[in-house]
Amino acid sequence: MRISLALLPLPAFVTATLRLMVRDGPVTDDDFIGYLKSSYQAIRYEPLCGTLGADARFKTPFSLSGRCTPPMEAFSNNSADHLAFYDTTGVRLKNAVVGGGTPLCMCFSLSPGGSGGIIGDICIWVDGTAQAEIWWSLSLDSVMAGDYRPGALKSLPQCAGVDLDGLKATWSATAAQQSVAEAIKTLSNIATAANTQGKTQTETFVSTFTPQGTLCKVHWSFLCLPTSCAVLPSRHTRSDFELLTSMLPQS
Repeated sequence: MRISLALLPLPAFVTATLRLMVRDGPVTDDDFIGYLKSSYQAIRYEPLCGTLGADARFKTPFSLSGRCTPPMEAFSNNSADHLAFYDTTGVRLKNAVVGGGTPLCMCFSLSPGGSGGIIGDICIWVDGTAQAEIWWSLSLDSVMAGDYRPGALKSLPQCAGVDLDGLKATWSATAAQQSVAEAIKTLSNIATAANTQGKTQTETFVSTFTPQGTLCKVHWSFLCLPTSCAVLPSRHTRSDFELLTSMLPQS
């Protein structure tokens, strides 16, 4: 008699750990949890360029939480975009802002350093306060909730040798910006997250509004400490600046 053994999926368990995403600057595997030896450059949480690690785990797909499985299906079949945002049903989100109050899956593609190697599609679930959820699995240890799939045909550029200032300028010209009302909500979200984790985080964003029929962009900047948010010097129009700051706790 022949006995067949079926391979069962390895168990994964969600922890109570939420981790603030790195907003701006280099992101290493210290914060890119589970993506060993991988890194990217972030601007307002969004990756501009990066490198996928050479670890053997990236040869096979994996999924933690299942929230980003439909988005991964959509993103992997998208041959054009290197970065896109989806809700958990796989619907593409327009003008999405990470940490703007709406949970989403941030999907992007990274390639390994050097020639050859596997290009991977990555979808990370991020809550409305720009926090990722950390899961644990027997095979992968701690990993950000989301999906990974090897075999992508496109990727963000490698950061080595890239014109990072040029990438930032291109991003700034096209990225979705927040209204004053959305900005207030974002500040509240970040202050809550910082207070929960005892971290300090700086938030800078642009608000678009129309004073006296003229379209303007205002650069707001705040420092969120575990106990309060303080307004930092920035370019602004006085009336809108005072309107926003009057609604925030001052340190």
